[in-house]
Amino acid sequence: MKNDKTLQNQTEQELERQLAEAIAKEAHLRFQHASSQLRSTHEVKDLRRMKARLMTAIKARSQAQGK
Repeated sequence: MKNDKTLQNQTEQELERQLAEAIAKEAHLRFQHASSQLRSTHEVKDLRRMKARLMTAIKARSQAQGK
């Protein structure tokens, strides 16, 4: 899991790419969870938090640029 320092050092395109990957993975994990195929249910929670970190970093960067 990435910490806030590594997220700050990445470009906005990298953050958006990681967010898209996280959204796709979350959909896959939710489907597995619903069909009782997911063994480690904490992954859904961890991924949700990672998405929030990515969205926060993207929003902070866009506000700093004055968008």
